[in-house]
Amino acid sequence: MLANNDAGGMLEYTLSGVHFGAGIFIPLLFLLAPLSYAFQERVMRLSLSTRRSYSGLVRAHIGRYAGLFSICAMAAGNILYIITEFIGMTAPLVFSGLPLWAASLVSLIFISAITLLWDERRQDKIALFVGAVNITFIIAAFMCKPDFSDISRFDFSPLIGGNKLILFILATIGNTIAPFMLFFQPDSESNPQKLKAERKSIAIGAILQPFFAAIAVICGAALVGQNADSSIKEVSPMIQAFAAQISPATGVLYAIGLFNAAWLAAITITRATTIQILSVCGREKARVYTIVINAALLLTGALVVQIPHISLSFFAVLTQIVGAVLLVPDLVYLAILTNSRKIMGNFVNTPRQCVISWGLVALFAIVAIAACYSVI
Repeated sequence: MLANNDAGGMLEYTLSGVHFGAGIFIPLLFLLAPLSYAFQERVMRLSLSTRRSYSGLVRAHIGRYAGLFSICAMAAGNILYIITEFIGMTAPLVFSGLPLWAASLVSLIFISAITLLWDERRQDKIALFVGAVNITFIIAAFMCKPDFSDISRFDFSPLIGGNKLILFILATIGNTIAPFMLFFQPDSESNPQKLKAERKSIAIGAILQPFFAAIAVICGAALVGQNADSSIKEVSPMIQAFAAQISPATGVLYAIGLFNAAWLAAITITRATTIQILSVCGREKARVYTIVINAALLLTGALVVQIPHISLSFFAVLTQIVGAVLLVPDLVYLAILTNSRKIMGNFVNTPRQCVISWGLVALFAIVAIAACYSVI
């Protein structure tokens, strides 16, 4: 679940702190934590009870076109997320002195080597180490010496129009449940002991996710508290502001944390995308298809960040919102599947879990409507 604190999410949290302070966003993050747990717990139960891919279940029990839409929405969303991960990898490298094209090339080679040459077991082991490296965000936050009077400020001044605050709130809600979380499922036997262990793991992740997100918000709020420019709009200038206004070490630590968050999410997204597409195509063991799909995803991310005059930070925020909009139909499918005793057996939703499932659908439907209204 920590992979959900990807580069786009951490950038959105930091920018929220820069532009609005932490007065509303830190409470919001912890209020959303139970929703993150509820979603991932249902995905886990669905996988344990059926031991089939989510896409395959949608096609078999809801319909062919629903399955096709789910795969297309996943592909579109994951392309956007991969682009934000390249933003998160290239910005720290640019901060270190590399030109953008070289930073993009290094990131592409690095992620390609891991996703194409390492098996899933090795990726899981390195992911544990990467998760531990997230402590650099905590150290950076302490080095910012946050003044809680500054952190608690709430500034409504517009940056991208009158809907700025609404967009950042929608992005925060959207990042609570990233689409790729739906397609990244355990492959295990279904038994009460495993269910209990998985629930415990998800609960820990649901606590740690808003904790690290809150640290990023504090970094952004504290940065402005140190007289940095609150109109910071782009990623590299924000890292440079940490180095200039706080200390060079703070900029380095934030850059390391951002890079690690980006590539951890990148390997998670590529793996989840590959598993689901291949499961639908019936070629789970086809190595060549895995290489083609991963290469297409990674090349797209590497090339898009080269587009001149694109606002990379706003793209990262927008990705969280689009992800939430694309997720609405899948939340409906997930509620239908987990409410079916025929599919779930003893793992079926309780009446309370059923209400929560449809509540998630309603919340994200409201987010989708609000996002469309804000754009219009």
